[in-house]
Amino acid sequence: MKAIMVSKDIFFYSQEGIEIKIKNGWFEEPPQMEDRAAIIKKGN
Repeated sequence: MKAIMVSKDIFFYSQEGIEIKIKNGWFEEPPQMEDRAAIIKKGN
Protein backbone atom coordinates (compact mmCIF):
# COMPACT_ATOMS: atom_id res chain seq x y z
CA MET A 1 0.00 0.00 0.00
CA LYS A 2 2.85 2.38 0.80
CA ALA A 3 4.41 1.75 -2.62
CA ILE A 4 1.17 2.79 -4.31
CA MET A 5 1.10 6.07 -2.38
CA VAL A 6 4.74 6.79 -3.24
CA SER A 7 4.20 6.03 -6.93
CA LYS A 8 1.16 8.35 -6.97
CA ASP A 9 3.28 11.16 -5.49
CA ILE A 10 6.02 10.54 -8.06
CA PHE A 11 3.47 10.67 -10.88
CA PHE A 12 2.04 14.01 -9.76
CA TYR A 13 5.52 15.46 -9.15
CA SER A 14 6.67 14.51 -12.65
CA GLN A 15 3.43 15.80 -14.17
CA GLU A 16 3.98 19.20 -12.56
CA GLY A 17 7.53 19.22 -13.92
CA ILE A 18 6.31 18.55 -17.44
CA GLU A 19 3.72 21.31 -17.17
CA ILE A 20 6.42 23.77 -16.06
CA LYS A 21 8.67 22.74 -18.96
CA ILE A 22 5.85 23.19 -21.49
CA LYS A 23 4.83 26.57 -20.03
CA ASN A 24 8.40 27.91 -20.24
CA GLY A 25 9.23 26.36 -23.62
CA TRP A 26 11.89 24.07 -22.14
CA PHE A 27 10.30 20.81 -23.24
CA GLU A 28 12.36 19.17 -25.99
CA GLU A 29 10.83 18.17 -29.28
CA PRO A 30 11.29 14.55 -30.30
CA PRO A 31 13.88 13.93 -33.01
CA GLN A 32 12.53 14.79 -36.45
CA MET A 33 13.17 12.86 -39.66
CA GLU A 34 15.42 14.70 -42.09
CA ASP A 35 13.95 15.91 -45.37
CA ARG A 36 15.79 13.62 -47.77
CA ALA A 37 14.45 15.34 -50.90
CA ALA A 38 15.83 18.69 -49.71
CA ILE A 39 19.20 17.11 -48.90
CA ILE A 40 19.40 15.57 -52.38
CA LYS A 41 18.48 18.91 -54.04
CA LYS A 42 21.03 20.75 -51.94
CA GLY A 43 23.79 18.32 -53.01
CA ASN A 44 23.25 18.92 -56.74
